[in-house]
Amino acid sequence: MAKALAGFGQGMRLSAIVQRTMIDVDDEGAEAADATAILSTRALEADDAVHVVVDNPFIFALRDRTTGLILLAGYAGHAPKD
Repeated sequence: MAKALAGFGQGMRLSAIVQRTMIDVDDEGAEAADATAILSTRALEADDAVHVVVDNPFIFALRDRTTGLILLAGYAGHAPKD
């Protein structure tokens, strides 16, 4: 389950932490290294679930409120019959 990250902005979630460690020991000594990556995601959280029935073809667009720029657009033709 993702945890909220305080101070990183609304909707920011910690999604994964990946860590790799390596140590090599031989006659001449030892060598070690490690790396850690923290992955975060940002998503809007819906307050209430909405159930929508679509029974006709339609087009849709996701638009930026500030600039009016269309970020994503699509067309849904017909749904397959059950």
